[in-house]
Amino acid sequence: MFGARFSAMLIAAAVAVTALPRPSCAFDIVPFLGTWVLDAGQSNFQFDQPLKSSTISTLRLGDGLVRCTADSVEADGKSAQHVEFSTTFSGKPDATSGSAYFDSVINRPINATSYKTVFLKGGRQVETQYHIIAKDGKTLRVVEAASDIGGRSWNYDLVFRRQ
Repeated sequence: MFGARFSAMLIAAAVAVTALPRPSCAFDIVPFLGTWVLDAGQSNFQFDQPLKSSTISTLRLGDGLVRCTADSVEADGKSAQHVEFSTTFSGKPDATSGSAYFDSVINRPINATSYKTVFLKGGRQVETQYHIIAKDGKTLRVVEAASDIGGRSWNYDLVFRRQ
């Protein structure tokens, strides 16, 4: 379950996905770049709070590629995870490392200030996230719907602050 909860952090990391030129969508990755820290007090968890902390960093690498890194600590303060991936917004799966819960991610822009991320494990969808930047550019909201291997599902509404 940790991996699923941790992917909430990766949600934001997926934010770091860089946009390729798309005439039908005025999406720009720049507002999503940088370091984002979970504001657990402003976030809503369907069950007990699963995360003590979560930090997502996104960096533009060039040629439409963005590197996403997510570091998270469970509420117990003992379990930690580090996940990384590079992506483009091609709508095709990109490999991830560091998570037992998912092994690839697909990112697609929705509009200029939001995008959708789908996490996959062995080609099966395990989580969907929507990333939305606030008008002031200082807050990232990640809305997550996921299920674990046992079929238990949950929804989170996570708030991240730009650092």
